[in-house]
Amino acid sequence: MNERNTPNDSGILEEELVAYLDGELPDAERARIEKRLASDAACQRKLAQLQKAWDLLDMLSKAEPDAEFARSTVEMVAIQQEKEVEQLQVNAHRTKWLMFAGGGVAIAASLVAGFMLASYQLNAPERQLLQDLPVIQRVDELRYAESVDFLERLRREGLFAGEGEDAI
Repeated sequence: MNERNTPNDSGILEEELVAYLDGELPDAERARIEKRLASDAACQRKLAQLQKAWDLLDMLSKAEPDAEFARSTVEMVAIQQEKEVEQLQVNAHRTKWLMFAGGGVAIAASLVAGFMLASYQLNAPERQLLQDLPVIQRVDELRYAESVDFLERLRREGLFAGEGEDAI
């Protein structure tokens, strides 16, 4: 049975062949790949290309880092850490300032709200007097009224016309 490569199958096949070359496949998967290799020439060519690349990589010399490389890397890490510490300090200072400012705003808002509430409570008697002013101004006249209904009838008939609807 000859399996054909589809565009989607090509990437998966390459991954499987790389794992096969690395010896990372379980026995069942390895047997399946070997069976495919026995019957599929395209798969054999792909494996040969990958094997060639592996062999070329093995021929490359491995570079050993020298002391200067290690020293410069450590210096770069130290510089980066210093920058991060400075940034953390700046952020901590900014956070402290924002918390202080927020507390000041909250205190100011509380003071304004307290002032407004106290002012409202202290002015309550005066507001009631202003509301009752039309009645207070006519207390002598209203004292002799028979009832509130009588006063209502007088208002409807226009007796208090020059003084507005809410005169009484």
